[in-house]
Amino acid sequence: MSDNSLTFTGMIKQTSNNAGNDASEFLEPYVASQDLVEAVNLAIFLRRPLLLEGEPGCGKTRLAHAVASELDLPFYQWDIRSRSRVEDGLYTYDALRRLHDAQMMAVQDNNALDASKYIGFGPLGKAFMDRDRPAVVLIDEIDRADVDFASDLIATLDTPWGFLITEIGQIIRAAHPPVIIITNNQTKNNLDETFIRRCVYHFIKFPDKQQAKEIAKLHRAQTSLPDNLLEVAINRFLELRNNSELRQKPGMREFLDWLALLHTFGTEPYSAEKLLEDGVMPYQEAILKITKTFSSTKTGELQQDTERKLLIELRKAVTSYFSIEELRTLCFDLGISYDTLTGEGNDAKVRELVAYFHRRGRVRELIEFIKIERPEIQLG
Repeated sequence: MSDNSLTFTGMIKQTSNNAGNDASEFLEPYVASQDLVEAVNLAIFLRRPLLLEGEPGCGKTRLAHAVASELDLPFYQWDIRSRSRVEDGLYTYDALRRLHDAQMMAVQDNNALDASKYIGFGPLGKAFMDRDRPAVVLIDEIDRADVDFASDLIATLDTPWGFLITEIGQIIRAAHPPVIIITNNQTKNNLDETFIRRCVYHFIKFPDKQQAKEIAKLHRAQTSLPDNLLEVAINRFLELRNNSELRQKPGMREFLDWLALLHTFGTEPYSAEKLLEDGVMPYQEAILKITKTFSSTKTGELQQDTERKLLIELRKAVTSYFSIEELRTLCFDLGISYDTLTGEGNDAKVRELVAYFHRRGRVRELIEFIKIERPEIQLG
């Protein structure tokens, strides 16, 4: 298969269960806008990672499944965590099992054992090993990793598309560079500039009314939904999303689940008329399951003010109780490179450290760590 012959159209009406396609479990339609389709094809042609941003629920993760399904390519997903390393995505080496096997076999020198038997390939490594065709690799939520992760990663995702297995001295080169799709739930500001320049970037806008209607009609669970009910439901949903008192807006997954409930749940499905008449939105447990509403805008402002005061209190405490060297040690223990924190001087470094955890929603984790190191600090 020629890599240049790959063209994504975005017209995923219904994917098939193709043998050998690791995205075969993705059996739902996907609607991609024309600018998103173009971004995917640019990334494929240029052999660059596609960096996707957009609010939760806009379809970043599902796009990778859709690309693999339409192009009938192998699919590998790498879910990034705070402790993820680039090496984990390439391969792992089980030195302990090799030592155990040597002891069990009474081998005097464990170098006599074939080291290659103790190599396990990660998602990227598996994609590089595919000799017949390129694979699609989803690197999901890169913002969860530490600040050095993206910089270390980009060197692998470029010519000559290879990596060294140190333990056996073998270089693995990709016969077909994989299609790399990376999702980021923060903003580009949390990523290294060099990394961003090496990617094709696209911000996925949340579907408008027409796109939401098209997605709902294509989705197999809603094929028999009456048009008038769909029209009213979409209006109610978009009205809800525009509510300024929502702390987090529901996504398309919540919307599709809610549509299914309206039409199929209970002894009497909802009609367009009933949905119009009901002042309270039905089945809120499904559509608002990851959100929290405030009784008034003033309440929301109060919570934001409380959070801001906590961040200031945290910054002042770390500045007061940690010297520069102690801050370096703290960063090391937290898995963060002190030198990558922007700014000069202890105050600036502390400010960026607090901001780093705040952007990732991990302020409580930082507070608990600080309390262990300095029990005398009193924080909320």
